[in-house]
Amino acid sequence: MPQKTKTPSPNSMPQTNDEPLVIENFERKPFYVEGARVTPGNIDKVAQWCSGTVEIERKVVDDHGTIMEQKYIHVETHQPMNDRQKMAFIGDRVLRSDKGFKVYSERAFQNAFVADSRPKSESNGERDKPVEAEHDEGPTH
Repeated sequence: MPQKTKTPSPNSMPQTNDEPLVIENFERKPFYVEGARVTPGNIDKVAQWCSGTVEIERKVVDDHGTIMEQKYIHVETHQPMNDRQKMAFIGDRVLRSDKGFKVYSERAFQNAFVADSRPKSESNGERDKPVEAEHDEGPTH
């Protein structure tokens, strides 16, 4: 009966110190998005732009049973980790990339994004124009 021989994995092979360790610096590739901040005056237009629906969240806010109502946009987002990531409240940002929509709180948005500094010719030439919500496009894939 032939004996099986086990091929050593790269991690179990003898290590040599012949090759110098090279530490390099890298920069993450830019990730461009379109987006709008939700305000009381544009919530309906943002909902139309992202094919979302304006809904009302009702929460009991104290021991007396006081109910607070907040409008938000229910957004079909790309890979949400929880329900909050599908809810764009006043002050939140709704962003669209080539993978679909995402909702960011203002704080998370400020920590993750900077203004697009590409010349207009590289960013479709319409960067400085406000996005009109006349079309009913869903996420682009």
